[in-house]
Amino acid sequence: MQTIFALFTNYDAARAAVDRLLGVNFSESELNVIVDTALAETALEISRKTSAEESEELQGLDGLLAREEPVGLPATEVYATGTLATSVVETAAGSDDRVPDLETSLAQIGLSEEMAATYASGLEGGGLLFWIRVEDDRVPEVEASLRALAALGVQSLGG
Repeated sequence: MQTIFALFTNYDAARAAVDRLLGVNFSESELNVIVDTALAETALEISRKTSAEESEELQGLDGLLAREEPVGLPATEVYATGTLATSVVETAAGSDDRVPDLETSLAQIGLSEEMAATYASGLEGGGLLFWIRVEDDRVPEVEASLRALAALGVQSLGG
């Protein structure tokens, strides 16, 4: 098993990536997402209007995030969905000075300090961090899908 991380600066590209992965037999429960609140709320407002006009329930990334509440962090406010993403954000949102920041929380789940810094900076700059655990034989397929949809910093971690 490997975990594949990717940073998106465009919500529509992240939405397309999630839709593509859900379409090839990954489940919502396998996905982890942390997204800047402003980026998510802008996209969700548009999606909610469209869904209401078409009487459809929100699906995919929109549906995952619509069920969450924003969490305030020292440098930004984010939405998190997925077990590990929620844990990372809750750790970074702790109430005392000894609690790690988002960058440290990301490093604690196995990212290098450099990649944790890159992803934390991307989130604080208004981006979306996505990750998923996949079987080794599906890594090339998932990485190619993410890169094709303009994901930055695609990185796989084994184990």
